[in-house]
Amino acid sequence: MRNAARTLIGMAAAIFLLSGASSSLAQDANDDPIEPAFDRDCMDDYGRDLCDPEGWLGIVETFGVEAAEDAQANGWRGVRVFTIDGYSRDMPMVSVLYTEASEHGIPLNPRLEVRGAGDGEGPASSLSREAWFGLTLKSRRIVELATAAPPRQSAGDDGLPGTAGDEMIICLHAWVTVTEVLTDDGVLRRVRNACGDDPLFDAGYELSGQALRGFPVCSHLDPANYRNESAQLDRCLVLEGDNQIAAAEVLNLLDGPIFDEASSIAAYAAPGIQISGTSREKSLSGALGLDDARVVRIYTASIRAVGTDVRARGIVHRYGDEDGNDFAADVQQVWRKTDGAWRLVEFTLGPWEPM
Repeated sequence: MRNAARTLIGMAAAIFLLSGASSSLAQDANDDPIEPAFDRDCMDDYGRDLCDPEGWLGIVETFGVEAAEDAQANGWRGVRVFTIDGYSRDMPMVSVLYTEASEHGIPLNPRLEVRGAGDGEGPASSLSREAWFGLTLKSRRIVELATAAPPRQSAGDDGLPGTAGDEMIICLHAWVTVTEVLTDDGVLRRVRNACGDDPLFDAGYELSGQALRGFPVCSHLDPANYRNESAQLDRCLVLEGDNQIAAAEVLNLLDGPIFDEASSIAAYAAPGIQISGTSREKSLSGALGLDDARVVRIYTASIRAVGTDVRARGIVHRYGDEDGNDFAADVQQVWRKTDGAWRLVEFTLGPWEPM
């Protein structure tokens, strides 16, 4: 897919030149400011400038980590890879850092850390463990690739095969990685995207999958529910409590059949389920408004195993009622295993608010 996506560049340039001419004329007539050009070498899908130092620092801070320059000054060496999905959502950061190395440059105390972006309401979730030798080798390969890579990804396109007859394919919603390399000489930062072949992007993208395998509880999540390993790793970060395997089993239901079809949640309701909230409905279908909306989605934000129960918190989105309006409500659920199967025993829905 990435091979085909790279061939947009010629067409995009032509479209940009035409739209740029009309924008100049519009400015003369209306005195409206011209929107800055989209820079694929620096921007994610929604146009965040990842090359802007101040803007990038703001993103880094949401992960609860210090700037790479500060970490480097404090003696840390290694790599940090930030991944952004095709809709500008920050996926987990994966870092392999160390402070001590042998005379041959082999890290002596490498540490793997995975962090999610915080929401401002609490500390960013994280996983951490000692990095194994194979992962350390992978991170050293990323250092080599980043060091050899040009600052801008498009600079590496020079000399690649291409003719006027090449098929033109638009690259939309491309995933992006930002790789930071901390060395004795300072910090090197490279932004790469999925629009084409790029070994640095591939290596950084694959680091999430390698990190995923370092935390056994993550393997209890069903990969069929997620687009890729980075997305699975992201969901692993929401598992909490003293029995995270139990939390993962319930999340497999919430991220799988229940997310795909909200009405399927009724099949998991325990006899005597307690339904409460502002709606005063007695059935799950009534409480969720399944009969009054075009689509209902249940999103799980956190899930925690507490004793024999698993408690989930999230939000319900109800799209397209008879008047075309969308609504959202907070939701809390309590799940309990009965006769070897997880059952929903409590369901609490907050008031519906316009989206």
